Amino acid sequence: MKIIITGAQGFLGRCLLGLNGEHEWEGWSRQAGAVAGISCKAVDLLDAEFVTRLLEEQRPDWVINAAAVTNVDSCEVDRDAARRANVEVVANLVAACRQTGVGLAHLSTDYVFDGEDGPYTEGDPTHPLSYYGELKLESEKLVLEGVGRAFVVRTMWLYGYVPGARPNMVTWPLETLARGEELRIVADQWGNATYGPDLAAALVDLCAEEAKGLWHMGGGSFMTRYEQVVALATFFGLDAELIGETTTAELAQPALRPLRSGLSTDAIERRLGRKPLSYLQGLEHLVQDSHFHRDYGHLIS
Repeated sequence: MKIIITGAQGFLGRCLLGLNGEHEWEGWSRQAGAVAGISCKAVDLLDAEFVTRLLEEQRPDWVINAAAVTNVDSCEVDRDAARRANVEVVANLVAACRQTGVGLAHLSTDYVFDGEDGPYTEGDPTHPLSYYGELKLESEKLVLEGVGRAFVVRTMWLYGYVPGARPNMVTWPLETLARGEELRIVADQWGNATYGPDLAAALVDLCAEEAKGLWHMGGGSFMTRYEQVVALATFFGLDAELIGETTTAELAQPALRPLRSGLSTDAIERRLGRKPLSYLQGLEHLVQDSHFHRDYGHLIS
């Protein structure tokens, strides 16, 4: 397959391009460059005509849209920018893929739910609490109703390590604990943390199977964010006593969060014939990664 990755220089984009394998890859990003030895073209996804022309020229089998503004608080504050990135860009990709016959895989989030009764299946009613969640739900409908060859994957709490990506719920707690500094982590947000390369592999497999519709892909462990960081400290032999508990309300963040969330992965397990990695399995895969050893081995040796 020939696959174009939008948002190629973000965390998930880097995970996807790092898969390499038998497929032909190209990245689209705001700036030109390279990820894992694969070229990334500078593409303004808000330029609908340019996007369509590129797809007509390159004729990929699939576009995997990993471009988004995922900072839920910034989405709450700067709503215009959030709508441009999370809806207008998607509308342009939908139109371009529909015109060219290219398949479109789109990423969404558990934030389309209110977090009162997770883990959620694909058929459960949605009720976003934040503007980010509202936008992602709107983008899902654009994709599923606007492109014949398309699917949406909801996911949550991505973790792992790829060079050049911003910190996540493994890298920054690991760095903080290795310095001997204290952390306060919310203990009332539940979910299933998802190992980035595991999600990336599932996305490509769904493309290969010409999947359609809505899918949930999370990790195999249901836990709180506090439990996640304690498990991280224990795995790497760091001092878990440095980790204190707090609540979501105490943080007083601009955007509301779903508390008891989580994504049921039964459907995607049946389709792909495998289970998502548990949190500890994800960490075991992480420590075998040469880039992680190069950049973090001194903190855990």
